[in-house]
Amino acid sequence: MPITPLKYASYPPLWAVWDQHTRAGTAPFHLCGRVGDVNRFGARYRAARSFREVNFESISPATAAGYSALLRVLLVYSALESFLPLVGASTTTAKRLLTSAETQVFFTDLHNADTAVTTFNFVQSHCKRQVRRDVDLFLAGKPCNPFNLPAAVRHVFAHGILTPNAAGVDPAVLANICSISSDLLFLVMDREFEKRMKRFKLTFGLP
Repeated sequence: MPITPLKYASYPPLWAVWDQHTRAGTAPFHLCGRVGDVNRFGARYRAARSFREVNFESISPATAAGYSALLRVLLVYSALESFLPLVGASTTTAKRLLTSAETQVFFTDLHNADTAVTTFNFVQSHCKRQVRRDVDLFLAGKPCNPFNLPAAVRHVFAHGILTPNAAGVDPAVLANICSISSDLLFLVMDREFEKRMKRFKLTFGLP
């Protein structure tokens, strides 16, 4: 397995291919937008991938872990928002980037993480209308847009409403939900970006 140079650590897979051939522009990589758009995505992705935890004084380890998980979702979702336009997608159409099996596993993992659904019940009562429908469907055990679930969590947290101990929310459960959500978002970004880098290398006969 090739060793990733330190300068590319925490960037998307095969970022070196992009970085070393940016003069070609975005079209040969089957990416939309401008070179600067891709680089901004890379910076957001790197921040999200590098993030580990935040340190607090006088806060319990469980609560601190909950805040760390919430901040990670915020960073990862920010990276996703900058990535989707690069592949001609949006949070509405991004469902096509997942297989039905992957989507179902995601829903199952979330339900198993919070069998009492206290977290999403809390989120549902405070999230914006655009994503509330999908939270309602999830709570009813029906198919929904998986990307709107972490979007709802991110939105309610960013507006200062959701905390690791809000209205009976279990901080350990919340941290698990955030971890599952972040992993799904990284899965999509990693796979789609790497696929385009490999296609570029194959097209131009690069090693």
